[in-house]
Amino acid sequence: MHKFVVSLVITFLLLTTIPSNFHVVHATENIVLLSSDNKADLCVSYTISNKLGYPLVVTSWGEYDSEIEEIILSLHPSKVIIIGGEKAVLVEYRRFLDRVGIGYVVIGGKTREETSLKAYEFFNERLDILPVLVDGTKPVVYEGMFPINVFSLSDDFVKFLKTEKYYAVESSRVLNALHLGYGTPISIIPKAKVLDSFEKTEVILRNLREEISLKEYFPTEPGYYVKYHMIDPTWHSLNNYVEVVAQYPPRGDFFFTFTDIEGNGYFSDSAIMGKIDDHIYFFSGCPVGEQVQYWFRLLYLPLKARHGEVWSKGPTVYHLEFVGDTKIGSVSCDECIKITIDNTRSINKYLRGRGIMYLSKGIGIVKYEFWRSDGGHFQALAVESGKLKPKTVSGVLTLDGITPAWKYRVQLAFCGGEESSVGITNFTGRFALEAFFDKGIVLRYGPALDENQLDIEESRETKVFNTNVYLTMGLPLSDEVFEELRSTEEWKRNVYELHKKAWFRIASNASKKPEFKYAIYQSRSLAVKHPEVYLKADALFNELLTSQPNMWDYYMDRTQDLLKQKEEYKKIESSNGENFSWSKFDITRHKPLGYEDLYDTVAFLPFVDIRLHFMGSSLKGSNWQATPLSMAEFLYFKLKSENKEPYLVVTSNGTAFVAYKVGADYRLIDFMGNSINVPPSNVILVFNENYVWYPLMGRDDTSKDTNLRAIVGKYTTPNNLPNLTSDEKELVNILKESTELYTEQDYYWAVYFAGKLHIRSWEYYPKVFKVLYPEDAERGGFHVSHGPSTITARNAYIARISGQLSPSTAMLASLARMFSNYSLDTMISVTFGKYLDYVATNENPRQGGLTLWFHSELFFLNIDDSFLTRGGNCVMMATYAASILDLAEIPGLEVYIVGMKYTERQGGHAYTVVFRGNEKGIIENLRWTPNVNGLENEKDGAALDMIITSNGWVVMDQYPPFKDGKVRTTFEFDELTRLFDHLTYLGPETHIAEFTGEGWKINRVPIQEFIQEKLKQENILPYPF
Repeated sequence: MHKFVVSLVITFLLLTTIPSNFHVVHATENIVLLSSDNKADLCVSYTISNKLGYPLVVTSWGEYDSEIEEIILSLHPSKVIIIGGEKAVLVEYRRFLDRVGIGYVVIGGKTREETSLKAYEFFNERLDILPVLVDGTKPVVYEGMFPINVFSLSDDFVKFLKTEKYYAVESSRVLNALHLGYGTPISIIPKAKVLDSFEKTEVILRNLREEISLKEYFPTEPGYYVKYHMIDPTWHSLNNYVEVVAQYPPRGDFFFTFTDIEGNGYFSDSAIMGKIDDHIYFFSGCPVGEQVQYWFRLLYLPLKARHGEVWSKGPTVYHLEFVGDTKIGSVSCDECIKITIDNTRSINKYLRGRGIMYLSKGIGIVKYEFWRSDGGHFQALAVESGKLKPKTVSGVLTLDGITPAWKYRVQLAFCGGEESSVGITNFTGRFALEAFFDKGIVLRYGPALDENQLDIEESRETKVFNTNVYLTMGLPLSDEVFEELRSTEEWKRNVYELHKKAWFRIASNASKKPEFKYAIYQSRSLAVKHPEVYLKADALFNELLTSQPNMWDYYMDRTQDLLKQKEEYKKIESSNGENFSWSKFDITRHKPLGYEDLYDTVAFLPFVDIRLHFMGSSLKGSNWQATPLSMAEFLYFKLKSENKEPYLVVTSNGTAFVAYKVGADYRLIDFMGNSINVPPSNVILVFNENYVWYPLMGRDDTSKDTNLRAIVGKYTTPNNLPNLTSDEKELVNILKESTELYTEQDYYWAVYFAGKLHIRSWEYYPKVFKVLYPEDAERGGFHVSHGPSTITARNAYIARISGQLSPSTAMLASLARMFSNYSLDTMISVTFGKYLDYVATNENPRQGGLTLWFHSELFFLNIDDSFLTRGGNCVMMATYAASILDLAEIPGLEVYIVGMKYTERQGGHAYTVVFRGNEKGIIENLRWTPNVNGLENEKDGAALDMIITSNGWVVMDQYPPFKDGKVRTTFEFDELTRLFDHLTYLGPETHIAEFTGEGWKINRVPIQEFIQEKLKQENILPYPF
């Protein structure tokens, strides 16, 4: 006696979504077919099942089996269709159906011919396929046709021949029937084709009865691979191509790597190991990502099973059905089997639901679908399979990009490792291992815990796409190694050329594009036409410094640890602390810092790189350090608080003094406050907030101000020009013209950027913002804590440019260039590891970002301020990173500053997003995280509200009261649409923030919907820079 269940679906049904119970095809009925195993009846019922997806329960001809009852009940049918006469499917089955209240229809005749005719008549409209006449003594399944078993030549059959359209096979019985019935078929199908079909039918019928070896359906030989297209729209926006490859097993019986090779959704590359004992299953994941859990947790196969067999593992129930040859996607599924998975009782939300696997003999899983109970849908469809030859992956592993890592392990999984699939580094850091891959593979590497195990906590992973690789442990370059590196003439030449190139490019553009001019003023270099702008800008800061509560306490707090600073600032904020007063100010607290010493690099132009740093930063210099010019400025404002009229006096090398009137004469003090009786020999600049004497830049206001005229007369000499290098002479000639300020608006912008005003400054400087942001000032007023988002985007854009003028940027960009041929992970790790050596505020986590005063968004700092103070918040640090990578000009590297708003809580975040080919990651607070698509951030319901590129910015929406529904940007409309098309390609699951108008409440809008609904010409508000 044989019993089994069939649920067969031809190719086009395999490619559609199957309902969650897998058996319902029509919305109102859940139909099950019941047939005998008589070949003629079975071929008819198999065709119906195959075409309509009805499960087929088969019983032995003329026998009754109570187990068939259990199988039918397990399928929960609303109706059973019985195919076969009373002799074939006994009436006991009808009585059983009556007892349990399940309706049924009987389709059967006295002969196999009558049964096939009645079945065709019953299912004709649903099947929508033509019949084919076959020899009833040799029944076959004919793909795409309904078999009419020619046998008794009944009257109904003769009528059928005369009225229907049909095909016929070339056999004596069929041809004789045609002659007797005077029928004319559409065509006669050759006998050879019938034999092929008959052989296929025999395979199907044999496999419905015999045990199937599932080992033949799950190849594990090293080198065997399948490439899948994996889709899971509701879980990390998965839409990726993944290579699944059998490797040499480090332990167990088989080992598969899962490597994302194409796509923009999130896929967690994995390495999982399995065993073959009484079942085939995975037992170790090193690591195992979310989507791979469908293999790791749910693949559990007996060594052998029959069609219809059911087995289980814990709460998971499996059911096997034999399908036969078919095609799924572009892959043939030979002797295909289907395994349904019921995991609805799982406690794991991601794995709770129902699934189907289709497995092909000799290939493995060709299609895997899973319908989660929460409505999610995962699908993996094989698009390619084959056998790969092993590749030898070799290269160098370093600790920091230079220092070799000795006796470290490089392997494909974090755990275990056979000798052939593990590379052990020698004293030069070289390694080699064998791996199978087509496009890419992930290497996991680190120090050895013992001779067979990685120290997982100290290990890293990198995806590689070729066989010659350079890896790094991401440790910062040691001082000794870095000093040796930059002592070479090649390094000195390269870093200087980068810096010089940045200055000439930005200076040359400044006369044509205002953003470059304002970037120069934000850099605070003395080589500008209007140095008085800096004092005006710092006078704005001085207003805040001397008027807001607790500012003395903030000034005195010198904590260099970010976490401790947060605690201390909370105490200051809640206390009734001291206000800042220049009368209490003591210049001796501050320590002089050389201009070049600040940057610690040969990329320094002796005069052009002398800067009068923003006073909000210089007062908070790390370890009380400040340059001579800044220290002189402190005394300048101290004297102003005493109602004096001071002037800054600057020499060629940046030594700074303060001159002011005492009685009828003038007094000169140095930057430490000491009186100077012998005037300096090379004064090149004298200025206050209104008047300037600066021969180098063609400025002479001595005719406008008597004090300036007297000081210049007393303290200057004919030697009034700085000693410029040849490069500086050429550059100054450009800057003399390109930094001119022509209008009041122009002047305001220069003061604004030199003063580094930011969104939290909005309420403190209404006069400035009314001039520069008049529409926003009118719409939002100044009774709000923050200004409009356009301030942040514009500030970040200008700071991204100005940061490239810093000598420190050239140093770090040169480092990035040096490692540009390495992986993205190595290049960024080395570069920003070294950056953090200079500015890290704490060790765990190692990051930058001190707050200088009572709010991190008061002033928008640039990279110079970072080196001076270790200050900055997330968006400022994002611009520091972007400035470095922009200057490095790495081929193929895309760098975006993105601003996010949270939908699940108030506030937002910003970081730098980096792409290079298949590589990606984010730089967040100067820390690098590889293999993350920063555009598709979902944390706290994040959504993109602004993006800053190297040549412009976009703000997608503004929060109330500044919201007006417009998209603000510096891009032309065509440029903007191209940008968003590209962003959609990079991050198809990116969401845009849309303020609802109710405070900070935000909706997440898919980027495609935003483009369609909002990105229209009439909705764009252009900005000049």
